[in-house]
This record gives sequence, structure tokens and C-alpha cells, in this order.
Amino acid sequence: MKATPIEALTACEDRRGKHPPFRRSDGNVIKEHIYSYNPQISHYRREYAPLRKYLPSDITVTDMHKDFVEKYPDKKCCYQSYRKTRS
Repeated sequence: MKATPIEALTACEDRRGKHPPFRRSDGNVIKEHIYSYNPQISHYRREYAPLRKYLPSDITVTDMHKDFVEKYPDKKCCYQSYRKTRS
């Protein structure tokens, strides 16, 4: 019985963490959709939070998510991911 030469033994490449997440949604498309509703700076908060923007009070996140799903049927995005997206 012959022994295997040491030079013939090599470890294969570690492939863990090389693939993109399976359920990752594109945040830029979601942000563009949110900005299509024209968020505004509140006149009450300009001094304390000048970068924070607010949507009109008659729009709900549920309605915005439904509109997103209708406009982008090829983009997979659950309600929670849409709601948690920050600009």
C-alpha cells in the first residue's frame, strides 16, 4: 500500500459567507419609492431635527407597501422590511 504524498493533500477553499443573502431586498428601490411621496420637514422640528422628514398624515405605511408591491412585482419585500427602511 502506497502512502499519499504530502504535496497532494490540499484543503479546499472555504466557501462560507461568499453568497449574497437569499431574501435581501434592494433598499435603494424602497427609498426611491418612499421619496416619491414627497416627505417634508416639519415646521415644528426644524430647530431640533433638521434632517428628519415626515410624510403627510393621510398616508399609511400599509398603503405605501401595497403600492410598492403593485409597482414592483419582481422585487420581493415584506411589510416589515419596507417599514424598517430608513433614508
